[in-house]
Amino acid sequence: MRRNREMGACLCSELVTARWMNAFGQRQETVVNLEEIWAEGATLQFEYPMRPGAEVEFLGGSSRFVGTVAESRSDFVGHFVEIRFADGYRWSRELYEPDHFFDPASLSPVEELRTKNNKLLEEVLQKIQNRVA
Repeated sequence: MRRNREMGACLCSELVTARWMNAFGQRQETVVNLEEIWAEGATLQFEYPMRPGAEVEFLGGSSRFVGTVAESRSDFVGHFVEIRFADGYRWSRELYEPDHFFDPASLSPVEELRTKNNKLLEEVLQKIQNRVA
């Protein structure tokens, strides 16, 4: 869910407990994988699809997050369910840091890396030329 990363989503992998009411009004609970999390939502990997608009809650550490299903996409490994947090629920790293956590914003921008690599390559080529000459 690329747009989530553009919104500051952090990648993670942690098993969390999800709860919701099914279409028949029965309370359901299962363990799912927390894949991404950002201030306004999260992506959970379920074994089955979830209906858009369904209210879902999950427990991360000692924090409870409540929201509604915004999107459910099927993939060969499961169903990726995007949750938009309800009013009053926001995630922050200080509140809860999932296991296997990675913030893509911690990487240097691609252009900055390209510039550094080009400078390094130029230096190496210059050294080679100086040795040949």
